[in-house]
Amino acid sequence: MKIIGISRTLIGSKTKIVTEFLLNEVKNQYPEYEVELVDLKNFSLDFCDGRPITQYNEYTQVLISKMEKADGYILGTTIMHGSIPGILKNLFDLIPPTILEGKPIALAANGGNPEHAQAIEKHLKPITDYLKMRMLQTMFLLHQKISIFKMKLIIQKFKIRYAI
Repeated sequence: MKIIGISRTLIGSKTKIVTEFLLNEVKNQYPEYEVELVDLKNFSLDFCDGRPITQYNEYTQVLISKMEKADGYILGTTIMHGSIPGILKNLFDLIPPTILEGKPIALAANGGNPEHAQAIEKHLKPITDYLKMRMLQTMFLLHQKISIFKMKLIIQKFKIRYAI
């Protein structure tokens, strides 16, 4: 079983820290699972324009291949202006829907205030529903008033269960 953690942040560290933490929790609970962090900061993705996958740059093809081989996902993302970042929407557009169908995804969002939790329901959930992914019920929203230390304590209070 392979779980990919996707971190989407170009600046700051909270999103990456929480994604890594959740991946480590999976590894601790299921040592036989393979986990991998994919930091989108390290990928220069092409914009989706409908061409065949083979015509996109190497970074894009490698990432699509990683997504295809994974059995489940943990998605850590920042919420910007009440919505998901364009690079994340572009990633979802690049991946053929059949690759993600039926696969579980856990969400962790990092926003400026508690109201940013709405972006999960209004932006991410419709995308994961369209792609026929299984969104896990445990979601995390972190906002700027939570220090990294406090964030780790909050997450540790949850018993994370994975349905994968």
